[in-house]
Amino acid sequence: MKFGVMHIARADEDDLKESLNLLKFLVSPEKSLSSFNVNDDIWPEFHSGDCAHAMAFTEKILSFDAACISRVIWGYYAIANPKSAIIDPDCEYLELHPRLRELLGDPEISNENNS
Repeated sequence: MKFGVMHIARADEDDLKESLNLLKFLVSPEKSLSSFNVNDDIWPEFHSGDCAHAMAFTEKILSFDAACISRVIWGYYAIANPKSAIIDPDCEYLELHPRLRELLGDPEISNENNS
């Protein structure tokens, strides 16, 4: 019997798309909400201090599928967790952990070990 092992659902293509759509919205909400139609008024630009605009922003955020985004975030967390030893914790970009690269026969790792 294993204790402390958690299985995380794998994110599929739809989950990844939904997460990217949320990211695009968060980075630039004015692009999505600038022509948002409320009470037949077309807004030329988004103003976060305006109550109607803030409400539209909140409604848009709540329209994203939280389950999709959770699968992406928890999946990345599982991979990025140093205890998993899947990605190199000392690298500034995504790179396989040195032990995995060595097992796969990465010539760079082999050369580093022979130096």
